[in-house]
Amino acid sequence: MFLTQNQIQSLPVTVQDSFTPLKPDSLKKIRFVYPKTLEDLMEDVASLHELVPETAPLPSLLIVDGVERYLCVQDRPQQDCQSTAAHIVALLHDTAAFLEDRSEKSQQPACRVIVSYQPEWEGRGSDAFALDSILSVLERYLQVRCSLHKVLNSGEAQNEWLLYLSGPGLQVDGYGNGEKCLGLQWRVVMQLNGTLDFKPENAQKEETSQVQESECGN
Repeated sequence: MFLTQNQIQSLPVTVQDSFTPLKPDSLKKIRFVYPKTLEDLMEDVASLHELVPETAPLPSLLIVDGVERYLCVQDRPQQDCQSTAAHIVALLHDTAAFLEDRSEKSQQPACRVIVSYQPEWEGRGSDAFALDSILSVLERYLQVRCSLHKVLNSGEAQNEWLLYLSGPGLQVDGYGNGEKCLGLQWRVVMQLNGTLDFKPENAQKEETSQVQESECGN
């Protein structure tokens, strides 16, 4: 299920090219919901378990796109934005847990949660790693963070980004013997024809005093 404020008219060109053999009927498996206000979003998430019939396939992924558009409205105090962010994520977790319980009984995939958020400082030339109170709240509840930063002065590659995965829920094969994974990073370049190239970079490691299992996070 994909929840966003603005209605999606078409897929991005890169997605269309990547999924050329994808049949249009496959997109019917994705349910698009367009809550306009914070109240609409909360109601849609809270009533999701009532909207899914007992015999229908259960959602395996809940995506909230652009949560800042619901939180960072004019004249809303920062403290209220933080508490509302915590409420939204907690509600998403409760709904996902309910769907996961039902999916186990029907042997369907477990339900996961993804929330996208664009900080206020992004795109204004500010520090890419500046502290953001709402982002801190989201990180407290969500186990993995995916950050995407545009590379400035990248020469010929004008459309170049750094994609970084981090968080206690990050799991990576091949880590052990006292090593702890701090994060994974890719360099993403969009070619002139719209295709995306992903180039992995070295993962950051941290030495620990105890032997860890070959995974990152919990």
